[in-house]
Amino acid sequence: MIDNRKNSAIKKALIKIYNDKAKNYGEDIRALGWNSIRSQEIRFKVLMEIGDLQKRSILDIGCGFGDLYGYLLKKRTGFKKYLGIDINPKMIAIAKRRYPEANFKVGDILENFPNVHFDYVLASGIFAFEIPNWEDHCLLVLRQMYNLCNIGVSVNFLSYFTQGEKVANANYVHPARIIHFIGSNISRKFVLRHNYKINDFTVYIYKDKFE
Repeated sequence: MIDNRKNSAIKKALIKIYNDKAKNYGEDIRALGWNSIRSQEIRFKVLMEIGDLQKRSILDIGCGFGDLYGYLLKKRTGFKKYLGIDINPKMIAIAKRRYPEANFKVGDILENFPNVHFDYVLASGIFAFEIPNWEDHCLLVLRQMYNLCNIGVSVNFLSYFTQGEKVANANYVHPARIIHFIGSNISRKFVLRHNYKINDFTVYIYKDKFE
């Protein structure tokens, strides 16, 4: 059950985090919480390895500046349809300016989102920061991402097993917590990827064709 008041507070907190970063870094990759384009593209590559994206529809949750869209084009994935959504209007304005041909919208999949399904639902970095009621919010979002997909969900997290100094206000998650919830409440068809960056992991959640 979605608590609109809590969700509104979470959105305000997240928008403030990214707007504060944008004040410091402008349209630089650091405004999105990443250290480098290479680091971001490694995450994108793993997200995309959920399956064959050719002639598939893609929903990009928390699309930011539209960087995943640009990467999909760069890698010639041959996707059929793309929609990028973000709760932050400033991010969407930049994404539209960068990629005027693409479909970007201000939106929240937990509030008044149309009942439209996509083959794959992807999200990079949307769970990276500490916010009020993080775990409840994360689980609601994962459920809704799964509800909106036809084939699967691909999403990443900062890992509890990160070595060295950790970033302030970042949220490092034990993979077992996420896997336990997914397996118990969403789908028993999932894959955990913790083999590409020591401070990061990605989960693929698949729809069961017999559902």
